[in-house]
Amino acid sequence: MILNKKDFADLIGYNVASISNFMRDGMPHETEGRQGGRVRIDTAKAIPWLIEDQIKKKVKDVENLKSAPNKTRDKLTEEQLRKLQIENDEKESKLVPIDEVSVIFNEAIVTVASLLDGAAGKMAAGDSVLRQRLLDEHRRIREVFANQLQTYTCAKTRGKSDDAPAEPSSVEMGTGEANTPGWLC
Repeated sequence: MILNKKDFADLIGYNVASISNFMRDGMPHETEGRQGGRVRIDTAKAIPWLIEDQIKKKVKDVENLKSAPNKTRDKLTEEQLRKLQIENDEKESKLVPIDEVSVIFNEAIVTVASLLDGAAGKMAAGDSVLRQRLLDEHRRIREVFANQLQTYTCAKTRGKSDDAPAEPSSVEMGTGEANTPGWLC
């Protein structure tokens, strides 16, 4: 049976726009005259094409569903491998926990602080104003370094990747403790 686009749409229960989409996708049809002319659809050819097209779409959907667990499984396997690599790196001393790194750097800050304080006295050689300026500058440098270490350590502990240090807060050098809460995150 040969039908026009609207009659074919009514026959199979679709709208005319869907029929146009099917035609664009390759459904057999004939157009009389030039483009935009009357469309003739042979139901004997078009209906089997629609059935085959729908089957292909369903098969593709089923294949996508089948591959979804594989993707999840692959992600899980990837994460398990990553975890094993980290554990192996820790065992082989290739990685040091961030809290240990923080303690090591804090001890280094304290050592540098005592050396700088001694150097200020030696360099000033009796000039108390110069000595105080040097001590103040050394303390400011130590404070900035300690706060950058704190910010970096806290960001890494919380899983953030932002390495930019926050504004410095007051840190008591020699004690490793901050005057503001949050030194240990």
